[in-house]
Amino acid sequence: MLNNGIGPPSFYTSIAQLTAWMKAPKDESGPKNLDTMLKAQSWNTADFMEWGFYYDQTWIPTTFWPSGYWEAGFTFWINTDAGVIIASRAYAPKEPLVPASRPTPTPRPITRWSDFTFVVYNEACHGDLTCLRRLTWLIRSDVRNPSAIAMAIKALPDFEDRYEHWPGTNFGMDTDVGKSLLGTPNGYGLGWLLANHIVEFGVKSVDSVAVFGNDGVELCFAFHVVDGDVDTPMVLDGEGN
Repeated sequence: MLNNGIGPPSFYTSIAQLTAWMKAPKDESGPKNLDTMLKAQSWNTADFMEWGFYYDQTWIPTTFWPSGYWEAGFTFWINTDAGVIIASRAYAPKEPLVPASRPTPTPRPITRWSDFTFVVYNEACHGDLTCLRRLTWLIRSDVRNPSAIAMAIKALPDFEDRYEHWPGTNFGMDTDVGKSLLGTPNGYGLGWLLANHIVEFGVKSVDSVAVFGNDGVELCFAFHVVDGDVDTPMVLDGEGN
């Protein structure tokens, strides 16, 4: 069982359980619009495996809920040899307000990005601790969250409607800007992931974040993960994502 802070526990902890609930195609197509970064890091596109999850449920539209449609989805590209997770599509399946006039959606076994990420990365590593502890990079590609975008623009004093290509602008976690970017909705899920799975990942910390634009000029964050220098596990209170 995965712990979600003040949120409900996630009882589904395997790919098999998830695929019984969500569509989960896997293929070997590489990350989209990240060729510049991949080449600079000497990462081979063919070494990334895509993991995509998608769920939707349709019901009879009502005045209260005219779309009659609900969805959730997550997309990852993972290279376990290099310890890289690239996360793109991320629409968390949180319970919406629902009218009594339509059926309640199928209960979601996992509600948070960090839980999906752990289950997928653990599957990609076949549960091997040596593999899991190689985690070095989390790339959040094509960031769409408004507050994350606003924080990125605020962090870039010379921003002129375009983000610089990789390596972009780097901020250490010893700076207020670095901490603020890690605290955005596209960053704090990583902190929760590492703090909630110390047994699997070992003690890790985030030492920097790069803000850059991919080859399609969409905003990306690259969080660099390093081995921690503390012996006492972190205790993280709060919702986490």
